[in-house]
Amino acid sequence: MAATLRAAPVRAHEMDPHLRTVMESVIPALPAGVTVSVRNTVISSEMLVENHTQTELQLLTDAGRVFLRIGPQGVLGDLNTPEWYQSNNPYGTANIPTPAQNPNAPPFWGRASHDPDWGWFEHRMHPKPTVDLPPPPTSGVQTISRWIVPLRYGNQDIKVLGRVDYVTFKGGYKAVLTSTPTPISGVNVSVIPGRLPGVFLENTGTVPVVVMGREGEPMLRIGPAGTEANLHSPSWVDNLKDHGDTPTVEADASAPPQWSLVHPEPRELWLETRGFYTREIPPDDIIARKQATVLLRWSVPLVQGTKTATLTGTTSYIPEAQPPSTAAAASTDDSVPWVGLAMWVILLALIGTGAVLGLRWRRARMAAGAAAPRAGAGARRRR
Repeated sequence: MAATLRAAPVRAHEMDPHLRTVMESVIPALPAGVTVSVRNTVISSEMLVENHTQTELQLLTDAGRVFLRIGPQGVLGDLNTPEWYQSNNPYGTANIPTPAQNPNAPPFWGRASHDPDWGWFEHRMHPKPTVDLPPPPTSGVQTISRWIVPLRYGNQDIKVLGRVDYVTFKGGYKAVLTSTPTPISGVNVSVIPGRLPGVFLENTGTVPVVVMGREGEPMLRIGPAGTEANLHSPSWVDNLKDHGDTPTVEADASAPPQWSLVHPEPRELWLETRGFYTREIPPDDIIARKQATVLLRWSVPLVQGTKTATLTGTTSYIPEAQPPSTAAAASTDDSVPWVGLAMWVILLALIGTGAVLGLRWRRARMAAGAAAPRAGAGARRRR
């Protein structure tokens, strides 16, 4: 049983770089084989669960209804609950299908993943938009809110408790491409700096280029016919979710590719999670350094016919980031991790006839499908 899921890319809130969501305890403790964790991303904070036991772990709404099940059957979502759609959107809002707006609607379970692990945007952890954030403390940490997320393991009610801190953190991150920007004839690549980097690839050749996902599966196919995505690719699923779109097919790297046209242009801009530094703050000894420090080395395989190539890059910590003067900004961006945001704006403006139109094309296709009969399951794999 499955259903098509759609989500609106409305940005109700984005992650303030000073905010840190912290998980304090799980009461009572869960057995070995079950892990619950929290991760802060540049977009929003997520809750992650792995359950390798034979007992199902369930996530509850505030009213006590089960809307997510993780266990031996993989991951199942109740598509007749608003919470399912909201948990798939980093911005705290989503288009809720009419059946899911009825609080008395019977459960309608859709399989989201065959693996017993899942990550979702848990909005009960997020400060309310009406909360006036204090100025960052001159040093140390200031707690601004606390949260509780209800779970159920078998017949046992579980509470996950945590808090949101406002933290002094003056450094930043920058991702760069270390391999050639022209890895294959006709293929041009650039990287958008940041803790979660973006990769832009354009293929002006006559043979499509396949971008491989993090689990070795085909993720994108870019060429004369436009840009196509493998809907089963866990890496593509993550990109959809981070952009506020709800995937419609189960994430499964072992499944045969299911190609779908994203837009008719031979170029694409995607978020590259392999270049994402998962710790919110680097170790103290790195923060104390005066020079940039490489935190992560990453790679993205490409295939074009019989040719192969590998994009490589680094994600670094840049200490004591301060906006440069106008003159400095014109000459270099080596010490300004905030350049990532500026580069996103500039690049999107430059490729307005490509990736931006592609995004509009994708939105239009999804909007057109929103009224279609519900068939297919949304998915999100743990990253």
